[in-house]
Formats: sequence, structure tokens, C-alpha cells
Amino acid sequence: MSTIKTYINDGVDKGDGLGVSPTTMAAGASWDIALEEDKTLRKEFRRLETEGKPSLVGIQIKNASSTPLRIKVDGSSLAEIYIAKKQSEALIVENVQYIQVCNCGAGTVAASEVIVTVTTGASRVSGAAGLGDIFVTEDFGGKVFSVQVTTTVDTAFAAMATEKKLRDVVIVCSGYACTVGSATVQLLPLAVGDTLGFSWINLSTLYFKNKTVAEDTILTIVGVEQ
Repeated sequence: MSTIKTYINDGVDKGDGLGVSPTTMAAGASWDIALEEDKTLRKEFRRLETEGKPSLVGIQIKNASSTPLRIKVDGSSLAEIYIAKKQSEALIVENVQYIQVCNCGAGTVAASEVIVTVTTGASRVSGAAGLGDIFVTEDFGGKVFSVQVTTTVDTAFAAMATEKKLRDVVIVCSGYACTVGSATVQLLPLAVGDTLGFSWINLSTLYFKNKTVAEDTILTIVGVEQ
């Protein structure tokens, strides 16, 4: 099972072997998070190594401060990212030992304004709004999701009313033709019998629309749940 750990500059010693985190970070100050010193992560790294699995680590940093941050992985400028104020970023690295968070602005980072989330066995991370999502390979049990949607209106409608994140999705159009796209624009045509596939998608952001008024399309959707 993959491990997810979160580190916050709140001045608290969480007993993970890293010691007390900084409460504030002055301009030019750095915060080193030694992942190899974290007891839980160290054990997980060794397990992955023993099982011959890649030690991929997903890292997300949320910068809630009003000063930019610079992040280095294992001290290398080749694995360095810049995070503007009030922004989030994400990356995947391999065999990481420590992360360095540096205040590269002129102001001071206050307590609990830097949140670093780390996951082992990561296959993809997203730096969207907030902390985004961490997709972890071992978190996918292969459970199949399927649904059939029939439109009853001629305006654009969502494939799902609420958030539904899937991977390896296949969509088949039957009944009548439709168009596919976002909530505001549906440009991609699907004829009856056409198949549409996605690697990763939140179905609630995918919209369909009858190509012809009163000709209600039917969509059959099959995918793999997270």
C-alpha cells in the first residue's frame, strides 16, 4: 500500500524523525525535509526496493504565502521548480532523499503557509487548484465503473452530475449522433457506433449535446475507478 505524508511549517514535531518544522521562514531561509529520515517513508522505500518496484515519489507544494518559493529535490538545480505566491505545483521524482523549500521572496512566510504532500508509488500528480490530485498506482484496484446516459434535452448535459474521476475510459455513442466537449463548447462529433477514449478524466467536466434537435443520444461509459 502506498504511503501519503503531509508536512506543514507549523513548528510541530510530528515524531517522524525529522524534528520540529520551522514556524516562519524569513527571506532567503530554507526548510529541508529529509524524506529518508522519515521513519514511515524510509520503511516504504525499502519495501519498494525489495519488491523491485520503482521508487517514484509524487510531490505537491501549496504556497499559501505572499512570497514565492523555490523547491529543490536532492539539492539539484536540474530538479528545481519555482512556485509563485498563492500557487501550487506538483512533480514526480525518483529515489528522492530530501526536499528543500526556499523562501526566494522579500517577505516572511508565516506559519502553516507551506504544505508539502508526498506519496510513494506515484504515477501522476496534478498541480491544479488547491493541492490538486495525487494518483497512486497501487491505489487502483481495477474496479470497473459503467453507466449509460440518455439525454432528454437538446442543450449540453454532463456525463455525470457529480465528480467522478476515472482512468482508461471508453465511451460508445448509440441511438443518435452527438457532439462532445466542455460545459461551454461541444465541437467533437460522435456518430452512432463511434467510440471515444480517455486515459484520465473527471466525467463531470465532460459534456454532450444532441447533434440534431429531438434526436436523443445514448452514451455507454466504461472505465476504471481510482
